[in-house]
Amino acid sequence: MAAILLWPSLWDGQTEIRDGLTFASGDLAKALDRQLVAEQRLGGETRILMTFADETGNLCRGFVRADLSGIACRMDDGWHLRIQRNGVNVASGDSGQAEAVEQAVIVGANGIAAGSALDAPQERSAKARGWKPQ
Repeated sequence: MAAILLWPSLWDGQTEIRDGLTFASGDLAKALDRQLVAEQRLGGETRILMTFADETGNLCRGFVRADLSGIACRMDDGWHLRIQRNGVNVASGDSGQAEAVEQAVIVGANGIAAGSALDAPQERSAKARGWKPQ
């Protein structure tokens, strides 16, 4: 029971609640705004797995980090966390645990994606547009 009550506090500084929805904040929001899949550095705190459009055309990004993993979709006022999972230390070298968390995020993305993931040029273009749909 205590673990359930403390669990959200593990994400302090990386999420905030607005109008009943959870949004990325802090370093997580910065990573979602700035990092491109093809250009991220190894050993970074956040690893972006993919960028795709959901059924409404909003752009979404799958990510993993030590404190939180999941899928965030861009809304007018920030990155709404549509799916939240446990984190995994992306720099630890524990490839088995990291692979399991990454697979869970990918399965979640497949459930809400309206098509395939953006390729590198499409992702650069989306970033340049401020992650707004075309």
